[in-house]
Amino acid sequence: MRRVALLSLLAACHSSPSSPPADAGPAKSASRPKIPVSAAVIGTSSEKAPTVAGSTVKATLSSGATLTMPANAVVREMKGQSRLPEIVHVTHLFNVGGPKRLLMVNETKLDGRTCDAALDAELERMNKAKSDTDSARTFFRQVGRVEDTKMSGVRVLYGDSMNRGISGRDAGRPAVAMATLIMCRDQDFVIMMYTLDQPGLPQGIKQMFGDIVSSYTPKAG
Repeated sequence: MRRVALLSLLAACHSSPSSPPADAGPAKSASRPKIPVSAAVIGTSSEKAPTVAGSTVKATLSSGATLTMPANAVVREMKGQSRLPEIVHVTHLFNVGGPKRLLMVNETKLDGRTCDAALDAELERMNKAKSDTDSARTFFRQVGRVEDTKMSGVRVLYGDSMNRGISGRDAGRPAVAMATLIMCRDQDFVIMMYTLDQPGLPQGIKQMFGDIVSSYTPKAG
């Protein structure tokens, strides 16, 4: 799958995880089999997740705070900003281990909400997508795991999903895995998404996100 297709998946899954693709049309069970996904977790591939240890690659947020990216991360130009929802005001995009391994870091507007209120709203959206039974939507995206947990003492949301595309023209594409981590600290509300051109997530993907969360460094002063 080309990088632009993976990028489209990232943008679409951020903006409307429970909305049907605009031109998907009615689902047909005979021609559109349900994406195979465990009710608890997406499959794990044989590869290992990128490591953050020893990395000098940083994502500098608008507040001046930084997050350390995986050591093999390479900054990519974000050309599809218009595909993202208005609530996203800055996007950092990285290749991690090749053009078909993407990590997107979205700085998202709090709009006057507390961190807990913003996370509660995202958790509601994620659970709504997880419980969706509309075959026209689940053919293109099906959510596996949703967790409201803590990493390095900070409340975060973690989720994974299988994704086929964003519209009816994507119906012939193979499903690929995606992992999402949402954190909010010191008014920095960040949604991170990792995807690759495989049906399973790398081993240790949660640890990768946990290391990024723990690397958060506020602006000095």
